[in-house]
Order: sequence, then structure tokens, then C-alpha cells
Amino acid sequence: MRSAILLRNSLIAASLILLVATLLISFFTARSISLPIGKLTGAVKGITTENLDIEIDPGVERSNDEIGQLARAFKKMASSLNLALDKIKKNAEELRESYGIINRSPAVVFLWRNLEGWPVEIVSDSVIKLFGYSKEEFTSGEVSYDKVVHEDDVDRVAQ
Repeated sequence: MRSAILLRNSLIAASLILLVATLLISFFTARSISLPIGKLTGAVKGITTENLDIEIDPGVERSNDEIGQLARAFKKMASSLNLALDKIKKNAEELRESYGIINRSPAVVFLWRNLEGWPVEIVSDSVIKLFGYSKEEFTSGEVSYDKVVHEDDVDRVAQ
């Protein structure tokens, strides 16, 4: 009987030790996953505020597991987005300069659709100087492009 009690107590002690070991292993495993993901999540949140110059924890970035791969891919994506955003800003500035040149010149730029009445999609601000109608009058459809083309030129322009 004594050996059965000793065996039972030993099994209970071993079970408790295994339970504590399992809990500790589970805790540290979960922590080793959740901490890097938390750090990566912080970097992701930076992008929502247009901060594309992100810094990822070097330990997370150097990791060879899936989280490290995700961190490196995310950093590369942010860098590509940053380059694309710089290009868009440069193109927008060049476009503003072009519009400025067009609007200060005596020329008028029209973009109209090849539909009945030739509805105007885009017209330069300088249109008022040459035609006497505002940009808004053309783009709203109040004045159509076909009404300002000289009758001798209508067939040629319509082609």
C-alpha cells in the first residue's frame, strides 16, 4: 500500500512538473511570436499616417522565420511605395508647371469627347481670353465646343 501511495505522489509531482514546464514553454513560444508581430504591427500603423520611412526592430528583421520574411518584405514594400510617392509628387509638380505655362500663354487647350455636341472634359483657364466663355461654362456643358468652332472648320475638326 505504501508503494502505491508513493507511486501516486510521484505521478502527481511529475504531472505538476510537466504541467508547469508545458505552461512555461507555451508562454515563451507565444511570446516569441506575439512580440515580433506586435513590433511589425507598429511599423504597419506608421504607413497609415503616410510615414513610409519605417524602422523595424533589427532582431525581427534578421530573423529567418516567417515573421522575419514578412518584416523584410514589408520594409521593401514601404521603400517601393516611398519611391512611387516621390515620383507621383514630381509628376504632379511638373503637371502644375505645365498647366501654368498653358494658362499664361495665348493658346487654349481643349480635350473633348467625340460625342454629340462635343462635350468638353478639359479646357485651359486661358479659354476666357480667346472665346469669352469660362472654363466652367465649357466643362459643365453650358457651352459646347462645337458652338465655338468656325463653321468652315467644323468638318475638318469633326474628323
